[in-house]
Order: sequence, then structure tokens, then C-alpha cells
Amino acid sequence: MDEATYENYKQAGKIAADARDYGVSLLKPGVHLLDVASNVEKRIIKNGA
Repeated sequence: MDEATYENYKQAGKIAADARDYGVSLLKPGVHLLDVASNVEKRIIKNGA
């Protein structure tokens, strides 16, 4: 695996971890799952994925 590919995988992992943590922070009683998913998707895009 070349260096650029390796760095891309590392960045993708960081974005995924951030999205997971952000999604968990949004989970509260009464919050709709689609709202959480939509916000997580926006966060992933904002982070460059």
C-alpha cells in the first residue's frame, strides 16, 4: 500500500470515529433516528468525506 492510500485510510478512520461519537451524543429519548442519521451525514460531509 502506498503512503497516500495509507493516509486516506487513516483520515477515513478519524472521520468515522468522529461520526460515531457525534451520533452517540445526539441519542436522547424522543429524538427521531432519521434526525440523528441526517445530522451525522452532514457532519461526515463537513469533515471532508
